[in-house]
Amino acid sequence: MRDRTKRHKPFSFQRVPKEHAALFREKRLDTNIKRMYVFSVYIVALQITLNVINILKPSDSKNSDIMIYVALSMATLFIGIGYWILFGMAKRGKISGMKTRNFLVQSLLYLYIIIQLIFCTLNIVSTGGVNSYIIAILIMGMVPITRPLQSVLSVLACFFYVVLASYMTRNVARTWDSILLTDTWTNLIIITGLTICVSVFMYDMYVSNFVQSVELEDTVRVRTQELERQTAAAQVASKAKSEFLARMSHEIRTPLNAIIGMTAVARRSADEEKTVPALDEITLASTHLQDILNDVLDMSNIEAGRFAMNPSAFALGDALGETADMARMRCLEKGVHFSADIAGVSGVRIMSDRQRLKQALHNLLSNAVKFTPQGGEVDFSARPDEENSERIAVTFTVADTGIGMTTGQVSRLFAAFEQADSSIATRFGGAGLGLAIAQSLIGMMGGTISVRSRLGE
Repeated sequence: MRDRTKRHKPFSFQRVPKEHAALFREKRLDTNIKRMYVFSVYIVALQITLNVINILKPSDSKNSDIMIYVALSMATLFIGIGYWILFGMAKRGKISGMKTRNFLVQSLLYLYIIIQLIFCTLNIVSTGGVNSYIIAILIMGMVPITRPLQSVLSVLACFFYVVLASYMTRNVARTWDSILLTDTWTNLIIITGLTICVSVFMYDMYVSNFVQSVELEDTVRVRTQELERQTAAAQVASKAKSEFLARMSHEIRTPLNAIIGMTAVARRSADEEKTVPALDEITLASTHLQDILNDVLDMSNIEAGRFAMNPSAFALGDALGETADMARMRCLEKGVHFSADIAGVSGVRIMSDRQRLKQALHNLLSNAVKFTPQGGEVDFSARPDEENSERIAVTFTVADTGIGMTTGQVSRLFAAFEQADSSIATRFGGAGLGLAIAQSLIGMMGGTISVRSRLGE
């Protein structure tokens, strides 16, 4: 019988995948450049402060030991200024080589550590203090992101240097035991160990964050590629659908035109009392079906990107007059009052697609007549807004006293195959394409369309 007990892997630090090792080194170097730039600013500010304090001390307190500290502090200040300038250039990309930038980081780090160890040696000789040692290991462990082996070896090297310096320069104790068993050195051992732990865990945290960010970027890239493939497939499917609709519309229109034509021929010799009403119903239904097929064909051509405009010069007033006459006839049939105000553009000639302009306006007017009850009103107007020697902007307005719409219905008004609600198609008919086609045509002619409506008005 097999042992099914789960075995947990021993704890281990996060590793950078081999395929991302180069990127990790570049990112870590960029981080260290930024950190060491701030660190160089800290060095300059600190050394200026310390030098000012030393200069302001009374002259009788400036013995030879103090002057050594001042000289060393001034040297540190100049080093800090030099590296501040260099790291500023590296941040701006003026120093771009990885080896050069890495040398800047490592050289400043170890130069400052060496300076602090010199301070520490002087302090051990004079007072026995080791504060500079603590500063050195804290900088080594916490300022740059260094590999654990490098930080551990560097901190331990600093520690053994201080131990050796204490043993060789102090007369208080001559044996290793007496040095290492004092409270001060016990605390230093604890601080050194904590610094090593913090340095290692900071590196591990940085690696973990890097790996997570890379994995997230990979996930986003994969999903983006999948979304692009799905979008491309959807576009192909949509184009295929539009092409199919275009072909089918042509195939259906051919026999439908034959039906309409033969109905007209039959009506001329038909019995007025019996056959003519039936033929009129056939003509009305065929014409309605033809209008729907024309809308489907236009919409499919627009979606397939094959809808081209054919501009030509024409009198705008004449085209609007023809459109208004067609709307007036439909209003008379339905018992709706119609008014048109197009006198403001009667003498204007433009270069545009006359047929498509009339189609867009006809769709808007037909929609107004359809939803306006008997006794209502439909108003159509056109006025020039801006005009110069090359262009003219005209505002067309279609207003009616129909059933009105809610805000939600208005937001869906120009969507293809959409009606204000599910009962519209049953009550008024239509495929929901007229306004969508009108919006597309107006957009192709460089215009915009908007609507204002309130329910019941």
